[in-house]
Amino acid sequence: MTQRTTSTATADVVGRLVIAVVLATALALGACQCGPDAGVAPGEACDEEGERDGDLICEDGEWVHADSDVGFDVDDCEAESSQEFCERHEVECGSFEGEDNCGDERSVTCEEFDGIGCEDIEICLHAEDDDDLDTNVCACPELGDSPGNQICDHAGAECGTVDAGEVCQDWEDLGDVDCGECEGDDECGEEIDNICGCPCDIDGQCYTIGESDPDEECMICDPDESDEDFTAADDGTECQEAGVCEDGECVCEDDDAICDDECVDLDSNRDHCGECDNECGDDEICDDGECAESCPDDEAMCDGECVDIDSDMDHCGECNAECSAGDDATASCEDGDCIIECDDDDDTVCDDQCVDTDSDPDHCGDCGEECTTDIDGAEATCEGGDCDVECADDDDELCEDEGLCTNLDEDHDNCGECGNECDGVNEFCNVGNCESFTGSCDDNDDCATGEQCCDEVCIPAAAPC
Repeated sequence: MTQRTTSTATADVVGRLVIAVVLATALALGACQCGPDAGVAPGEACDEEGERDGDLICEDGEWVHADSDVGFDVDDCEAESSQEFCERHEVECGSFEGEDNCGDERSVTCEEFDGIGCEDIEICLHAEDDDDLDTNVCACPELGDSPGNQICDHAGAECGTVDAGEVCQDWEDLGDVDCGECEGDDECGEEIDNICGCPCDIDGQCYTIGESDPDEECMICDPDESDEDFTAADDGTECQEAGVCEDGECVCEDDDAICDDECVDLDSNRDHCGECDNECGDDEICDDGECAESCPDDEAMCDGECVDIDSDMDHCGECNAECSAGDDATASCEDGDCIIECDDDDDTVCDDQCVDTDSDPDHCGDCGEECTTDIDGAEATCEGGDCDVECADDDDELCEDEGLCTNLDEDHDNCGECGNECDGVNEFCNVGNCESFTGSCDDNDDCATGEQCCDEVCIPAAAPC
């Protein structure tokens, strides 16, 4: 993804220099050299695994990313597909940001791919939602003060008992849950388990609230509208296979068509080019609904489709370079550059996020300028774009060279000022001054007025013993 930011351009140049330096070093040391023109290093074969650096290793004569089985040439890496990216990172649900097989950062909405996404009532959690969980995992919804009622609601049960573990597997320890009794003459489960009476009796068949017509998914049982006929579901209701409901029918967004239970663009889909199931050949692409041998001059082939990389948000500037922005920002792909604009004009774009560099500790004054301190007893705060380090205890002073916060009135090594050390055996620090011990003693009676006996030496009574 190309962005019009100085920091990104610099990072790209630095990244290429690092690769060049690592390759040159490996060649000089005689390490395993991968690639068709690199040859074989003395004493080593390129088909043996040899460490290159923390990101790439040499396998079977090819450089391979340490976290990927996809081989590539360092200078011309072929990026994996978005689905391969999600599967390699073992994402269960939602969107994910991370390195692809070429070592580039990518952000992908994995939810839309086959085999990815939560089932039934599970929700997608992230590390920031629960520190004990990995990123992008499926879990049951959190239960509140009335777990029984919530489980019954999730199960769609009006009465009787339900097995909590069958509703969501994480709840199996809760066992059976009582969902109450029916009122009036209705019997629980007479027609449908855990349902009082029959919500919709249509053509001699009983249906539960929200249950779809077997022949028309967007026509449902809604007893508030009619208990004898199916009525149209709310517009925007997601269809099980593809699309959303509109006027009682499943339709796709952006004028796409439903083919094999998925929404596809007939203008560019190679498996459904121009019409469903019209598949283009292996060496062809689908251009404007017709199979062709190559893409138009102003488009590029990405994942088997022709796209305008000057404006495509999923392939901005190059294939699989998604253009997206974090919270409080908008993104647009213009002439192949991903342009991110912050909703607040005073914010700055850092790592695709809008931040206030006047106060953000991770980007204090400028992107990537982290405001932290390792000084014991000190705290770092970003104020006005400057990193301010102060002692947590107001009575302490900051001694940066010594790497600590200390009380200068009594610190033997920093007495009165940082770095002013009293004589180790003959002096002590008293109210910021180095003072000599006055004499030996067995107890306080041996010392003068205003002194105390400490470790058989008389010292001022106000000094710490």
